[in-house]
Amino acid sequence: MFFRRQNGRYRETDRVTRYKLIKSGKHWLRASTSLFGLFKVMRGGVDTTQVMTEVVEDKVNHSITGLDIIRGVVTTGAVLGGAVATQTKVFANEAVALEKTLDKSDVLVANDTVVLGTTNASNSESSSSLSESASKSESVSVSNSTSASVSASPSASLSASTSTSESVSASTSTSQSKSESESFSVASSLSAEQSTSVATTEQSSSPSKESTNLKIDSAVLKAAEIDGKAGANVAKATSDTTSLVGVTAGAIATTEVSAKQQDENRKKLTKLSAEMGEYLAKAVGLPNADSAITKVNAAVTEIEKALADPTSDLTSVVQKATSARNSIVNAVLGAHSGQRDSRNGQAIERGTSPRASLSSHGTTASIESGRYDRNSNEVVWRINMHANSALHHVGLIADVDPNTTITRVTFNNGQEMEKRGGSGNEYVYDIRHDKQRNLEATIEVYATVNDKSATATLDARVATSSQPFTSADTFGDDTPSMHNEVATRVSHAPRMSRSIAVPNRAAGQSRAASNPPRITMPSDVTFYNDDAVTNFQIQLRDDRGMDRISASASNAIITGITSPNYPATSRRGQGDLWAYDYRGNRTGYQTSRNIDITGTVGRKGTAWEPYRPGTYPLEYTVTDIDGQTARAVTNFHIKGFNERQNPVSGATVAVNDKTNLSPTERNQVLANFKAANASVLSSTDYKKGSEEGSISVANNGDVTITYRDKTTDTVTNNVKYGVEKTTEHFYAVSDEPLSNINPRSLVRPVGGASDFPSGTRFAWKQGQAPTMTAMGDRENPRTAILTVTHPDNTTTDLTYNYRVYQKIETKTNNRVTGQFYAFKAASGDRTVGGSYANNIGGDSYLYINNPSLPSGTTFAYEYRLNNNASAPLNNRTGSPKFSDVWHTTADSATTHRTTYTVKATYPTGRFGSPSAQDRALTSETSFTYTVVDPVAKQEYVTTVGNTTPLNDIIANPGNALKNSDSRVVIPTGTTYEWVSRPDASAPGIYKKEVKVTLPQGSADKAGNSTNVPVTIKVRPNPPRIADSQVKLQGGLPNRSITVTDVIPGATVTLTIGTETFTKKSTGASVTFEPSELKRVTDTNNGLLPTGNVTVKQEMVVRDPNGSNVTLQSDTSSNIITKENVSPNPEFEIYVKNNGRWEKLSPKNNVRPGTRFLQETKLRLS
Repeated sequence: MFFRRQNGRYRETDRVTRYKLIKSGKHWLRASTSLFGLFKVMRGGVDTTQVMTEVVEDKVNHSITGLDIIRGVVTTGAVLGGAVATQTKVFANEAVALEKTLDKSDVLVANDTVVLGTTNASNSESSSSLSESASKSESVSVSNSTSASVSASPSASLSASTSTSESVSASTSTSQSKSESESFSVASSLSAEQSTSVATTEQSSSPSKESTNLKIDSAVLKAAEIDGKAGANVAKATSDTTSLVGVTAGAIATTEVSAKQQDENRKKLTKLSAEMGEYLAKAVGLPNADSAITKVNAAVTEIEKALADPTSDLTSVVQKATSARNSIVNAVLGAHSGQRDSRNGQAIERGTSPRASLSSHGTTASIESGRYDRNSNEVVWRINMHANSALHHVGLIADVDPNTTITRVTFNNGQEMEKRGGSGNEYVYDIRHDKQRNLEATIEVYATVNDKSATATLDARVATSSQPFTSADTFGDDTPSMHNEVATRVSHAPRMSRSIAVPNRAAGQSRAASNPPRITMPSDVTFYNDDAVTNFQIQLRDDRGMDRISASASNAIITGITSPNYPATSRRGQGDLWAYDYRGNRTGYQTSRNIDITGTVGRKGTAWEPYRPGTYPLEYTVTDIDGQTARAVTNFHIKGFNERQNPVSGATVAVNDKTNLSPTERNQVLANFKAANASVLSSTDYKKGSEEGSISVANNGDVTITYRDKTTDTVTNNVKYGVEKTTEHFYAVSDEPLSNINPRSLVRPVGGASDFPSGTRFAWKQGQAPTMTAMGDRENPRTAILTVTHPDNTTTDLTYNYRVYQKIETKTNNRVTGQFYAFKAASGDRTVGGSYANNIGGDSYLYINNPSLPSGTTFAYEYRLNNNASAPLNNRTGSPKFSDVWHTTADSATTHRTTYTVKATYPTGRFGSPSAQDRALTSETSFTYTVVDPVAKQEYVTTVGNTTPLNDIIANPGNALKNSDSRVVIPTGTTYEWVSRPDASAPGIYKKEVKVTLPQGSADKAGNSTNVPVTIKVRPNPPRIADSQVKLQGGLPNRSITVTDVIPGATVTLTIGTETFTKKSTGASVTFEPSELKRVTDTNNGLLPTGNVTVKQEMVVRDPNGSNVTLQSDTSSNIITKENVSPNPEFEIYVKNNGRWEKLSPKNNVRPGTRFLQETKLRLS
């Protein structure tokens, strides 16, 4: 350690410097951090200060750039007329710590912002004193001074005393004067973050422990009571004192903000903006949130402006944003969680029972203190509840500690509630009650505790519902959780007031030496708003003396109710029951005290502020000087004006939608209500001077009258549903589905509404629905009744006249409907057989019932020829003849099978004359019209005498025919017969006819018929060559060939090799003589050659058209085989002698001088 004087004011005790390199762009900078201690002796105390400086040196200039950021943590203690000791660590980005002489404005209460904390120091007593001072200052809230239930916590003075004894501290505080000891108090309205820091400081009594820095705005450091003398003492004390408080505050005001701090502040602002946005969305529509929302909006604007300016100091913006964030959080939590006071946003400490509050359904509840029976180990809690317009189910959800078991729960006079759910230590009970309007009830919870129990704990909620409560999830708009604890095994510690300790009794001293105090209050009082409170007194009695009376934190602060003689002193605050002399010195304790509760309910002076009706338990506890207590509760019942008024409904108004009335309908309901309730509206409950209630008409017609005290009565059943008929009559078509007539189209809403309310139903009355049978033109209209069922299940019956037209239909005959057949005309209107192509007729009435349609009805044909989807749609209007569209005769004749749709158009729409909104009624029918063109499938060919190829068509004439267009099938039921039966007795071409008769179908005439020709060709049979004519005949001379099975007159063609021979027959056979075969034997030495031989025949006949046609038979064949007879040859020899041939005898076949066989000719015979 070394000492160095600083202008004679400080001594530097030590210094530690550390260096580090920082990259800035392309350059490395050296940063040094120095921590040095300062020592200063002050009046009556010692100030030890540590100052840390951070210096960043660039590569060129090593001089200090100035103050970028100052973070000061100053802990300052102030005692009037005493000395000052500070224990401080200051961090600054500056090589030299600035010093400033403290003037009068630099005292703690005069600064806007200070930074408090502790650090290590040799003066442990100063640290302890500071910690104790901070703990006391946290408990006092000056804002509570305006409450009727004032906190009795004493003001804690900021003290520099080094003693930790409470009694010594009290004596030191009073050494100056009584007024000085009460001169300062610290408000407890810190944010949640600040409160946590204070709690940390409160427990820090060790001088070696360094606490977390706590930043406190001066707005929360308020003087509870400062008189002139105290102010003078403060000024005098501060004039001789120097401190680093002003150093820190002055440095903050004159320093530029570093980039690092700017980044941190930007991050803070980002987080704060997100939190404010989150809670801002939750705060919409909440009570008492307007100021917080305005504060948030202002903070957001500040943030936007600051972030837009890169050179702006964000520190103040962070402070404003933090404050705005805290405000909006308090507003939301105070409205939602039930754990914050909606008047000031402060957290409410958990007490023996919570402050009574109302749910959105007007349900309130409170727990009376539980009672414990040591003999049975039973704990009983009593819950008083009140519900406005209670629903029929009451539910209780109760949580107890693990050593407590709920055995049963009773409701009003011992009715058992049913356990419906819960698990572990959670219980859910339900009961249905029959109370009307408001409900006053008492729930008793019975539980047993085990041997491990020291305290039985109950957390409970109650609610009402239209459905049974089965689990915690079914509790929606219930009361806030109520908490109560009952000691079961452990005796309570000796009682101590906040200001003076009551010593424990000597060991073995009997409690009988002092009787418990007594407190007497009425169990129940009942008033209406604007009633004067009378006969309400709290009587306190004790044999030795009373210490104080305290009000429960759950007591409601009822407007207009006060206690003019409630005990209170400036020394010990509210509830002080000590006795004092005229100098304020305690002379003893009061043993008797009567406290009057007076005032006018809901009237604050002359201002009318009615308090919400309900039951509010007012609980007070008196404590005697021996620490014994007594408790009493008065159930303060406030009744509403609605409980003594009974408005009635006015004349019922017919409306379209009972859940959504029009303005006109609501005005009518209001007028009717006022007329029926004139006496109510003239009473003082509704109007008194300038104070007047209001009347509103809901969308469903319910009238709500709000009295002066804000209570309401709602009158229902002011309206009924009404409907109107859109027409007196309607029209239908016979056999039309009843569903085609939309009942809704026959009715319209009343009052010009555009639609009926959801849930409106329409149905024909049983037995009165329309009957869809056709009526004649002269028949009187029929009647039908329509029933309209409204959303509330009331009904209205409407009667209508109606007429049913005959629908258009196709003909039915022989139980066949809509099937008609005809032949395609070959020429004009005749078939190839000469009969009419259509024997039914061309008028439409032959196919449909158009004569039965009502007068003024027209019809039209619509079709696609041959039902071809790609064919054009033909439409013929004007009630035409069917022959205009049938495609059967003349040039339009074609074979087809087409479905014709006939559409009838009636003279009226559903409700009368046709219009764009009410199209003319129509009906339609269809029938199938088939036009066939039967022809022979083929020309049938056979040979004479062979009927096998004809047997099938001879037996089944229809098999010989087909329709000329294969796409059109000849209808089933068509019959066929031969006019002349085919045969094959003679060759020729014959025309045979099949009579085709179509089915009758739906026509009233017999089926049409025509003759269809079939050609039969009979060819000659092939002739035959017998084996005897050709077998073993090859190589023999002088052979003929005979052909048999020849038709007389036919031409027979014989082919041997390549040679063909023809010969006309005159009989049944033809013989080709050797001479006729000479062309083929000459080439084979006069012999019949071997090989194949074929034969056929043909003849000329006349066909049915009179033309000559050649009929040729098939070819038959055989083989000429070689003969097998042994030859016996004879030779003749001719010799050429001198150019002449001479026959040479075998006997002298050689002559002298003759050259033999040189020129010889051998003849074989």
